[in-house]
Amino acid sequence: MHKNARLFLATSKRATFARTIIQNKGLGALFNGIYGSTPAGNIDHKPELIAHIMTENGLVADRCVMVGGRKFDITGAHANRMSAIGVLWGYGKRDELEQSKDLSGLYLTLLRKPRLWSAKGPIPIKTAI
Repeated sequence: MHKNARLFLATSKRATFARTIIQNKGLGALFNGIYGSTPAGNIDHKPELIAHIMTENGLVADRCVMVGGRKFDITGAHANRMSAIGVLWGYGKRDELEQSKDLSGLYLTLLRKPRLWSAKGPIPIKTAI
């Protein structure tokens, strides 16, 4: 990842649970922000969540990319005029991504297992996040 790139998590899980999971996995330092749904319900859907992250962090859609394994990630990105990369790990399946209504700007990778990288090389992931 480029040294000036920022990494944010946009999950459908409750934000408090997501933060706990990320911290327990020792991955907290990799993220500039961890975002998820809230009890108020105002950002429970991916388009609203991504828009919230962009607004709060001064992000511009054409300088961002959403990486996700579910159709909700892809449609959420495209609703915010953002490119998306579909990945085949986690709960999503290839058919779900390919059947997404808006495939423009979608890049689908065949990687089966995620790898995170630091300046020192790959960071092993023992269990799913």
